Amino acid sequence: MDQNASQNTRTQRYEMGSLIKDTVVPNQASSHRDYLVLLEYAAREGKKAQGADETILKDALANMHQGVLLQDDPSALPC
Repeated sequence: MDQNASQNTRTQRYEMGSLIKDTVVPNQASSHRDYLVLLEYAAREGKKAQGADETILKDALANMHQGVLLQDDPSALPC
């Protein structure tokens, strides 16, 4: 899964009604995660621990949940 986020911060400075300074600071980040590996591991471990496979898969899905949500701040993307 790939996630990309970008944000621009624009600051304008006025003195006596005249624009003195106008700056734009871009911020962007991206993240790539391979969740298939995590799910395959959870399924493999679940088969080893008979009867616990559903719990292991549920735990893996819960761990993935936070990583797949959209973030409004580029710095909030997982590394």
